[in-house]
Amino acid sequence: MKKYRIIIAIVFALVVLIISSLVYFLNYKRTSERNLAEMELKYWKISSIQNETMYRNAMLREAYQNQLVVQDIELPKAVFDSVSSSFFILRLTESFCMSCHEKSIQLINDHFSKKKAPELLVLGSFTSDHSFKNELSYLKAAKEGVNIPNLNISPIDSISTPYIFNIDSSGKIQRFCFLLKGEDETLEIFLNKVAVRE
Repeated sequence: MKKYRIIIAIVFALVVLIISSLVYFLNYKRTSERNLAEMELKYWKISSIQNETMYRNAMLREAYQNQLVVQDIELPKAVFDSVSSSFFILRLTESFCMSCHEKSIQLINDHFSKKKAPELLVLGSFTSDHSFKNELSYLKAAKEGVNIPNLNISPIDSISTPYIFNIDSSGKIQRFCFLLKGEDETLEIFLNKVAVRE
């Protein structure tokens, strides 16, 4: 009788162990599948954002960079009175995210520190001169900085990204390049082929 009870206890323990293992396996499998599904969803969200950003950047380049060069945008008189056509001008406003363009700023600093480069002027529109000077401190190669708080260069400023350009003697924009995230190669080509001392 005692032997029979031992066998029953062993069988019961085995059944409990098997059931526990099966429950654990099913939960583990369900958790793994859920984690995998969440990871796949995050991957597709990131891919979607990346693709959307690349598409937006491409559209901006095509719709604005080519189109606006043809338009010969005339700068407001306040700018024309403040800057010389010998400068290349980097346009900044408070709506721009400087830290988002760290690589572009580094390229600009490196380029305009060279002897063959023309002079660089930073044209800002900041409500506070202190904020403007703070952003200006990142641009070691800039010879000058001019802050005109209420300035709006339409329609280029509406794109809400920094850009670099030069003007002719009549105050019209001749050549420019947007500082688009992930498009540093475009800026580098612009600097090496356009922003050089003539």
